[in-house]
Amino acid sequence: MIILQYPSEVYPANLNPFQRANAALVVLARNSEKDQLMSSIRSLETKFNNKHGYPWVIMNEEPFTDDFKHDIKRMTRHEVIFREWQS
Repeated sequence: MIILQYPSEVYPANLNPFQRANAALVVLARNSEKDQLMSSIRSLETKFNNKHGYPWVIMNEEPFTDDFKHDIKRMTRHEVIFREWQS
C-alpha cells in the first residue's frame, strides 16, 4: 500500500493560477473509520484534488483522537480542519 505523505505547510491551492470555486471537501467520519477515510482521501487526492487544492473539513460527533488527526493530515498536502459536530 502506498501512503502519500506531504508536509502540512504546503498547500497547492496557493500556487494554482486558475480561479476555483470557493468550496471544501466535507466528510462525516468516526475515529473507527480512519482506514476507510484514508482510502477515500487517497483516491480523491489522486483523481481530483491534487489539481484543485480544496481544503478538507472532517466532522465527527465526538472528539478526534490525536492518532486519527495525525494519520489523516499525512494523506494530503491541503489544509485539513477537524470539527466536532453537535446535533
